[in-house]
Amino acid sequence: MSPAMSNLWNTKGVIYKGMGDLAMALKSFDTSIILDEDQANYNVLYNVANVFHYNLVDLMELGEGAGADEERVLRDLLDEAKNGGEGGRVIVSSEQALKEAARYYQKADDIITGILSAGGKRVLETIDYVNFLNDFAIGMKKLDDSAAVARLLTKAVEYGPGDLTARGNIVVALHKMNLLEDAKHHSLKAIEISPTNAHVRHNYGLVLQKLEETEEAALQWLRAIELDPLLSNSMASLGHLEGNKGNLTGAKHWYDKALDVAASASNWDEVASLRLQLATAVIPTIYSSNEHIRTARSNYIENLQSILALQPESRNFLYDPMTTTGSGSLGYYIIYQGFDDIELRRLLANVYWKFAPSLRYFAPFLANERSPLEEKQLRIQEQRKIKIGFHSAFFFRHSVGLLMEGVIMNIDRSKYHVTVFFQNYEEAMVDEVFQRIGSSADAVFKLPSVISVSRDIIASQELDILVFGEAGMDSVSYFLPFARLAKRTAVFWGHALTTGIANRDGIEYGEIKNAREVGGIDYFVSSKLFERETSGAPQHRYAETLYLMDGMTTHFTTPLEAREGMTRESFGLPQDKNIYLCPQTLYKLHPDFDSLLIRILQKDPNAAVVFPVAQRTEWTEELMKRMVGNFRSSEEGQDLTNRILFVRRTDFREFIALASLANVILDPFPVGGGRSSLEIFSTGSPIVMAYHRTNILQLNYAMYKSMDILELVCYTDEDYVDAAVRVGSNREVEAELRSRILERVGVLYENEGVIAEWEKFFEYALDNERPVSNAYFDKV
Repeated sequence: MSPAMSNLWNTKGVIYKGMGDLAMALKSFDTSIILDEDQANYNVLYNVANVFHYNLVDLMELGEGAGADEERVLRDLLDEAKNGGEGGRVIVSSEQALKEAARYYQKADDIITGILSAGGKRVLETIDYVNFLNDFAIGMKKLDDSAAVARLLTKAVEYGPGDLTARGNIVVALHKMNLLEDAKHHSLKAIEISPTNAHVRHNYGLVLQKLEETEEAALQWLRAIELDPLLSNSMASLGHLEGNKGNLTGAKHWYDKALDVAASASNWDEVASLRLQLATAVIPTIYSSNEHIRTARSNYIENLQSILALQPESRNFLYDPMTTTGSGSLGYYIIYQGFDDIELRRLLANVYWKFAPSLRYFAPFLANERSPLEEKQLRIQEQRKIKIGFHSAFFFRHSVGLLMEGVIMNIDRSKYHVTVFFQNYEEAMVDEVFQRIGSSADAVFKLPSVISVSRDIIASQELDILVFGEAGMDSVSYFLPFARLAKRTAVFWGHALTTGIANRDGIEYGEIKNAREVGGIDYFVSSKLFERETSGAPQHRYAETLYLMDGMTTHFTTPLEAREGMTRESFGLPQDKNIYLCPQTLYKLHPDFDSLLIRILQKDPNAAVVFPVAQRTEWTEELMKRMVGNFRSSEEGQDLTNRILFVRRTDFREFIALASLANVILDPFPVGGGRSSLEIFSTGSPIVMAYHRTNILQLNYAMYKSMDILELVCYTDEDYVDAAVRVGSNREVEAELRSRILERVGVLYENEGVIAEWEKFFEYALDNERPVSNAYFDKV
C-alpha cells in the first residue's frame, strides 16, 4: 500500500475526531498505521496517542458524572480500542489508557529521534515537535513518571527555548519534583519570554511559596491579578496563603473575590470548588479563646450544611476533589477544639459523597466477591496467602511511618502477602524508614498524587484487606476511601479520630443503592487502652466499626539515641531553671491550657515553660499574643510571660536530646503526644498528662498503663498542676520516676504480641461479613 493511502486514512481520522466520532477516528488512525508499510508515520501515531491520552481518559474520569451521550461515546471508543490495534487493546482503567497513549507517543518519538539523529532536520517542518513533547510529558506526568517528564520537557526546552508552553510545563514539573531552584530558573526564563503573562506569574508564585519565600509569592500573585483581573487561581492562592497564616479574614476576602470571578464567567466547576474552600476556611490554627472555638465550629457546621442542602446537579458537582481543600485542610484542625467530632467529620464526607461522583468507584475484581466462608475455602483450596495492603503518604520518618513500620515488617509472610503503597511518592521521602518498609514488602507501588491512577493501581492488586495509615492528613489519602478498593478496609490511628467516611452515608448521599458497591472505611483500629473510660460506648465516636486490640497496636522500633554532646546551652535554655517542656506543635495548645501554665509558673517561681517555635512565624506570634493577654490577668503577668521560652525547630535526634534535658514534660490537650511520647519515654523523662481533657485516643495513658506507672495520669486541672510542679521542682521525685520509666519502658517497643493481634484482626475481618452499620448509626 502507498503512503498516500495511509495519509488519507489519517486525514479521515482527524475529520472524524473533529466531528466528535472518536470510535471512527480511532478506526481510521488504526487503518492508517496498517497501510503504512514502513511504520514511519509519526503523525498518525501522535494522533492515536492523543485519542487515548485526552479523549478516552477524560471520558473515563467523568465516572457517574457522565451523561448518556458521553457514556455512548465512551462505550463505542472502548469497543473500537478492543477490536482494533495490534491484537486488541482491552482497557478498563484510565491508567491503562494512559499507558497505551505512552506506548504510541514513544513509538512516534523513537521515529522522530532517529530521523533527527541522522540529520533529518526537515522532520521538524512536518510536526510541531515541541508541542508533541509537551503532550507526551503531560501523559507521563499523569502516570507519575517524573524522570520521563523531566527528560521530555528538557528536550522540549532545548528544541524550543522560546516556547512559553514548554517553559511553563517544565516549571510545573520541577515544582512537583521539588527541584525548586531549577523551577525558579525556568520561571524567570518564562517571564523573560512573556513578562505580562499572568499564568507564568502565578506558577512562579507557587514555586516561591514552596521555597518559603511567601512574601515574594504573594507579590507575584498580586502582579498576576493586575495583569489578568479574572485570574481566580491567583486569588485562591492568596486565600490559601492567608488562611495558612491564620488570617481567616484575609482568606475569606480572596476566596470571595475568586468565587465572584468564577461565577461571572459561569465556570461552575470552579464555583463549586471555591464554594467549599470558602466554607471550610473558618478553622484557625491558633484559637484566641473558647468563644473563638465555638464561633469557628458553628460557622464550619453552618457552611457545610448549606452546601449539603444544594441539589446534586452538574453545576454543583466537585469534578476534581483535589482542587477543593484550600486552607481548610479537610477539617484537619478541628481535632484541636476539644470535642467529639464525628458529626463534623461525617458532614464534610457527606458533601463529597453527594457532590463528587468521581470518587465513587468499585474495584472490578469485587464483582466476583463471595461470602466469607466461600472466600476462605477458596483460599485454602488455592493455597493462597491473604493479601494485605498498607497505604500512606507518610511511610518515612514521620509519625505514621514510625508507628506502622514494625507491623508492616513483621507480619508472618508464610500466611500473608504484603503490598505497600507509597502515596504521592517523591525522592525526598526516601530515608531509612522508607527503605525498611519498602524492602520488607512483597510488592511496592509508588503512587502519584492523582486519585484515579492511584485507585486503579490499588484495585489491580485485588487485596483482601487494605489498611490506611491515616485518612485526613493528606488529600489523596482522604479521597481514596470513598472508593471500594478491597474486600475489607481499615484505618490506623495515624490521625487519631474518625474519618467520617461511612458506607452507610455513601448509600444515602451518594444515592448508590447497592451497599456492596459503596466505599467507606470498614474498621477503625484502636485499643482498649486508648478509649476513654468516661465516654460511654466508644463506638459512638466512630463512623467506622471500631475494632479494639488489647495492646498498643504499634510494634514501635526502639527510638534513636539522643544526639551526643547536646546541653541546655545548645538550645539557648537556662541552666538554673526548672524546665517544663511542652514539645508539641503549637496548634495543639487549647486556650484553657494557658490557665494551667499560669498556675504552674506561680507555684514554681523557678519554672520556665518551653515550647518549640511553630512551623510558621505567624503561629508563634498568635500564640504569644493570646498568652500575654491571659497572663495579664495575674499580678505577676510580665514575670510569667518572661518565663515562656521558645527553642528552635529540631531534627529527630536533637528532639530526643531536648526531651532528656527537661525536668518534666507537659502533655497538652485536647491532643497530646503519641509517637513523640514513645520517643520521650526512651529518655526516662516523665510526662504529665490530663486524662480528663484528652478528647481523642488516650495514648499517654496507655503507655503508662503498660508500664504500670500511673501517678502522672491526672483527672483534674488541680492534679495536673500539682503533679507537674512536684516532678519539675523536686530532683528526687524526678530521678525516682526516671529510674522506673527506664526500667519498664521496654514493654513499649517491638512487642511481638502486637503482631499477633494484627493477624487476629485480619482473620476476624475476613471471617465476618463486611460491616455496613454499627452502634453509632443505630443510635442516630
